[in-house]
Amino acid sequence: MPDAVKRTVRLASIAYVDADGRTRRADRGQQVEVHPDSLERFDNLNGEPEEADT
Repeated sequence: MPDAVKRTVRLASIAYVDADGRTRRADRGQQVEVHPDSLERFDNLNGEPEEADT
């Protein structure tokens, strides 16, 4: 399993792919682990990561 990347959700709600390749949903303020292959898409939708996310 590839290393997941932690991000904080800034939208009201977002669907994303987790570290295990499963589609998940999270609400604003939750910290999630995003699959590296889906990271660019997540960041495009959610906005640029904050310093605490990297």
